[in-house]
Amino acid sequence: MYAYQGQDYPAAIQQYLRLNQAHPSWIWDYNLGNAYYKNGQYGWAIYYYRLALSQSPRDGDIRHNLAQARSQRIDDIPARKGLDAFISELSGYMSFDEYGMLSFLLGLGLLGLILQGRVAKIQGIRRVILSILGFSVLIIVLLMSYQFQSHKDAVIVSEKLAVRSGPLEELAPLFYLHGGAECRIRLRRDQWSEIEMSNGLVGWVPNEDIQVFGNKTEEKEWRR
Repeated sequence: MYAYQGQDYPAAIQQYLRLNQAHPSWIWDYNLGNAYYKNGQYGWAIYYYRLALSQSPRDGDIRHNLAQARSQRIDDIPARKGLDAFISELSGYMSFDEYGMLSFLLGLGLLGLILQGRVAKIQGIRRVILSILGFSVLIIVLLMSYQFQSHKDAVIVSEKLAVRSGPLEELAPLFYLHGGAECRIRLRRDQWSEIEMSNGLVGWVPNEDIQVFGNKTEEKEWRR
């Protein structure tokens, strides 16, 4: 768009927001990520890159730009490791809708084998195929469940944020986070959320300073 090309990134953000509202698409999410990145708002850039990636999970440009935005963060918090990281990477290979369609097709194949004869009479290669299909459907359902669970992930979108021991502004800060830090929502209470970082740190932050992934209906555009 002309505003982006003219390096008027605040105006470009507003243009892309209007276009995204009128015609929702991962392309506008990606463009919003680019505009926010150029504007130095790395929290919102990460949010929109991840939103675009959830809809187009194998796009190399989105993954590259997301990594670039993450490299600009002030907070040096290690990424999640182990089984959680492995499942997250695996579930991110396909979108939620793609996993749903694949699960539906495998389920049809499983049903077809069952309808060809009673399960007890299925022998040899057919029984092996039946077992593989059943296991595949189970794995896909678990991956879809993990993707749905990731809607509890959030990113810090304010420039600097005090994390407190409870949902009260009067409490002394436990530690500080900066824009782009990613966390997981543990609990919500009124206008506050209890968050957990990948290194185990836990605390409370105002809802207005974070953006939850996968919850576009609650995007707080008025805060920009």
